[in-house]
Amino acid sequence: MIAVVVLDIESSRDDIYVSSTAHPNVRDAVIAALQEIEARFGRTGRVVPVDRGHTPTDRAALEASFVAAVAGFCAVLLVSLGWGPYSRDRRRELLRVAVLGCVGVLVAAAMVAFSNGLASPRAIATLIGVTVAVGLVALAFEAIFGWPGLALALVLSLVLPSPLLLVGDPVLLSSPWSSVLRWSIPGAGFEMLSGRQSGSAEWWFLSLAVLGATSALAAMVLWVTRHRVAPHAEPTSSGAAPLHKADRIRLASSVSVIVALTVSCLSVAAAPRPSPLNLARLTVSTECAATGTIRNVADLNRVTRLRGTTAFKGGDVGVSAPLQDGRRLWLFGDTLRTVSGAESLVRNSMLVSESGCLAVVIPDGGGAVIPSRSDGTGYWPMSIITVERAGYDLVDVFAQRVRSTTGGGIFDFEILGPAIARYVVPAGETPQLLSVRDLGDDLVDTTAPMWGAAAVVRGRWAYIYGTSRRNNPTEISGFALQLARARPDSLADQATWQYWDGSTWSAQADSSVELIGSDPYASG
Repeated sequence: MIAVVVLDIESSRDDIYVSSTAHPNVRDAVIAALQEIEARFGRTGRVVPVDRGHTPTDRAALEASFVAAVAGFCAVLLVSLGWGPYSRDRRRELLRVAVLGCVGVLVAAAMVAFSNGLASPRAIATLIGVTVAVGLVALAFEAIFGWPGLALALVLSLVLPSPLLLVGDPVLLSSPWSSVLRWSIPGAGFEMLSGRQSGSAEWWFLSLAVLGATSALAAMVLWVTRHRVAPHAEPTSSGAAPLHKADRIRLASSVSVIVALTVSCLSVAAAPRPSPLNLARLTVSTECAATGTIRNVADLNRVTRLRGTTAFKGGDVGVSAPLQDGRRLWLFGDTLRTVSGAESLVRNSMLVSESGCLAVVIPDGGGAVIPSRSDGTGYWPMSIITVERAGYDLVDVFAQRVRSTTGGGIFDFEILGPAIARYVVPAGETPQLLSVRDLGDDLVDTTAPMWGAAAVVRGRWAYIYGTSRRNNPTEISGFALQLARARPDSLADQATWQYWDGSTWSAQADSSVELIGSDPYASG
């Protein structure tokens, strides 16, 4: 894993978490690409380095993989210079393989001393595996072609993958090299050593398969060349008879085809596949109820009598707000609907209207669209504000918390304070609930401002109006009006609000003054 973007859908600033072990070239390229995408949608990204602990850096992992590969090839070269270009003697074959294993152990020990991140058993096994795999490939080509085979093995095992060292990571190479070289022996070793795929068993298994399959194929070639000799061939000084020319051609062609097919299959299998975002669907929309053309008050009255769905048979105290895609969002208080064949009253509901259509938005189970608390406290919507983002709207709904009392009558309830519910509405899609937050503690006090009785966005600020009245129920009273403001992105965090104190904006809530008093003859 190189980087992760945490999208803050409630604001325009995201966090880009970048692995501290990533190669500098990759890190710079990823950050530049992500910031370009962010800017395209009017967003900004904050880069946050992530410490991967004892995981080796990608640069150290890549260099260690190539060192192991070079060591494996050099071991074969030195042994061949001393014992001859190839041997079909079983004892000498086993000695050569044993030398490769010893060289791999020495390389692993040296790399462990070089980087603490390479001290894990998996890293040590990988380094030994890379050394042995490259060495076996060199021996196999040497067995087929003699000294020229070593040159061919050098090209395939080290020269062709060398662009990885130049750019620092397969992801920076153009296609198809980014896929092909990733599954070369040094590339597979790098994938296993870097630890970027530690959370993906598939990637780790494919890297391991490259080393294992390559080593097994090379060992098979060595076995075949030791037994498939030409009739009456004269043995060499090493005790082995040379292959007939036709045998060499057939064997070389077979190996080439097998290697090509193996690389192709691994490249296709390892290609990244897009996976769908398994986001929880918090709400679903019912069927559209046709409204017809609305031209006048009579048409509006006709719409209010719609009975196209049992999910909305009537709602109290509606508020609405336009969406950027041309639709309009409506919220209501106490709503009558039919759930499982029975009449039910929920604390709130939502409609989405568009040209000729009115749809009810309901949560799973048919309850309130702003779900009630576990103690039964519900929410009555008061006002709505919307903030446009690229491709979606953020909708904040101010509501008052309401709790039924024991009387059972129509007015047997008490108001406990304000709350705010936030929805995201992708263009043309169903609103989804993000959060519900109560503002302040539960308090039955009508003198406390009911923030959100009205709200509006102007410029960079959302202005929130709060109303209050006298506590004495026997005394006729109007509603006092106070004013606060906050950035639309931080509406749910009341600690960021500012309050009008009569002359300026203050961070102290108790400094808020009444713009209109509660005198019934003044405010009505």
